[in-house]
Amino acid sequence: MRLAREPQPELGKALRRLRTKAGVTQEQLEQRTGVHRTWISKTEQGHNNPAWGTVLKMIEGLGVSLGELVALIEQIELE
Repeated sequence: MRLAREPQPELGKALRRLRTKAGVTQEQLEQRTGVHRTWISKTEQGHNNPAWGTVLKMIEGLGVSLGELVALIEQIELE
């Protein structure tokens, strides 16, 4: 696994893919997690570096495991 200098872009892409795969809007994810939709949007765009707790809230709100998120990030890094 390549260590990215800035992990936000890959993390954001992975979260967006998981959210769209789940058929969840940013507004719905906001309701599930309490994370504001503009923060979700900026995170998905790679502009925010979310705290660990925020990442955990988001994957819980999407119904995916940490392992699924990490595997997807690794896949995106290889693209």
